[in-house]
Amino acid sequence: MAVSHWRRRGVPLARAIAIERATAGVVTRAELRPDIFGPLDEIRDRGAT
Repeated sequence: MAVSHWRRRGVPLARAIAIERATAGVVTRAELRPDIFGPLDEIRDRGAT
């Protein structure tokens, strides 16, 4: 799938993980796919407890 399709279809799961690793967490998988990994706020809240 071409990158231009990601806006309509969403970032593929494997690509979201690869992007998170390549950016050293600057861009997270939750930001790219909140439908799969949950909203970023929930992840941060879980880490804070």
